[in-house]
Amino acid sequence: MYTSVVFRKARAGELEMDSGLEALARLTEVNVDEVGVNGAKNFFEAKIEELSKTNKFHDEIIQEQEEKRRENEEKARRRQMFKEKAALFQ
Repeated sequence: MYTSVVFRKARAGELEMDSGLEALARLTEVNVDEVGVNGAKNFFEAKIEELSKTNKFHDEIIQEQEEKRRENEEKARRRQMFKEKAALFQ
């Protein structure tokens, strides 16, 4: 919803120059009249590639966090087993 407002205001020239919203509109919009259909295709393919790299990075971070959580759970389980075995000797 908000992105359509940003682009509408950008087309109407209602965004302040050098503002964050104006920069966003510039980075995510392509003028087909200027670059042609193939240029627009390349632009959007590059954006998709950029997003997929970001998603891969995010997925790697989540995977590392899950792995760390599993390691901590295993460590706690082993510590508990050791305490139970040590209690037998006391």
